[in-house]
Amino acid sequence: MSEALISIIIPVFNGEKFLSNCFKIINEQDYHNLEIIFVDNNSKDNSFNVLKKYCSSRANSFVYKCSKQSPAAARNIGIKYSNGIYLSFLDVDDSITPSKYTKLYSVAKKYPDYKVFFGIGRKKMINGNFKTINYGDIVSGLNKAPSSGLLWLNQFQHQVHPCAILVHHSVVDKVKGFPEKLFYGEDIAFMVKIGLCYDTFFIEELVYTKNENNSSITFESDKYISPNERFLHFYKYFGIKYFFERKKDKLYKLCFEIVEFNSFKNLIRLIKYDKKYKYISDLKWQYKFSKSTFLSELRLIIFMYLPMRIANFIYVNLTRLSFLFSKRCS
Repeated sequence: MSEALISIIIPVFNGEKFLSNCFKIINEQDYHNLEIIFVDNNSKDNSFNVLKKYCSSRANSFVYKCSKQSPAAARNIGIKYSNGIYLSFLDVDDSITPSKYTKLYSVAKKYPDYKVFFGIGRKKMINGNFKTINYGDIVSGLNKAPSSGLLWLNQFQHQVHPCAILVHHSVVDKVKGFPEKLFYGEDIAFMVKIGLCYDTFFIEELVYTKNENNSSITFESDKYISPNERFLHFYKYFGIKYFFERKKDKLYKLCFEIVEFNSFKNLIRLIKYDKKYKYISDLKWQYKFSKSTFLSELRLIIFMYLPMRIANFIYVNLTRLSFLFSKRCS
């Protein structure tokens, strides 16, 4: 059986200083049927010219431009022009192992009914130390939908990065790529959408390294926006509306309840502990998506006046009691 075409989509924003290493990583791949798609995302340095020169010298390599300033939009441009049966992603300042595609594709051939495959990811800190990404409840081998998606929606720290996956093109088309309104959390949203709808397959082999560097967008954003604010951005510009509009489906109703409650707690942390009172207006906005009940009004009082851990314990148990009572009465 011949190797399937795999498209690697690589967005580039002012990545000139990383390109030589990126080219080296691509050239070292031991899987040969690759389509390389670079997408220049309004770089101000010489990235585009360097990319054009590389693509002119390497077969099946292309560079496109994306005028919308967004890593999600750049990836979506790459998806649009890709021809691979399978897709994969690489950030220009990160690394993948030379055998990533050989290992993941060998599993895809063995299990043709599955469409989403991923391996171990790790972070390389600025100090040079490595930290393996904790995938939480993900198990080696098959993870049935929607378990992966619910895990990633509930616990962002266990997210599998898109650069660690190999995914069938039809899956990416079905979930409609990356949400472009998100500047923070577009990777999580993409993986959540996939994990809710598709079984995922995990192999315990290192395939991806996220290299922290002090010139990255994430590193720069940490100076101006806290983790809680990034989480809120995810909920506000993706989670709440996305799942609210799909609430008729039982699974998406559950997802909406998760993001509604998590976004509420995020807002309380920002207002109560970080003293960022500008988010009071977001608390009012968030309540537009919630059904106003005695329990929801009580929730606000409990969380505003009690420590978070105690408030969470009380509210969760009140919710369970309310559910059991309503079930008994019905």
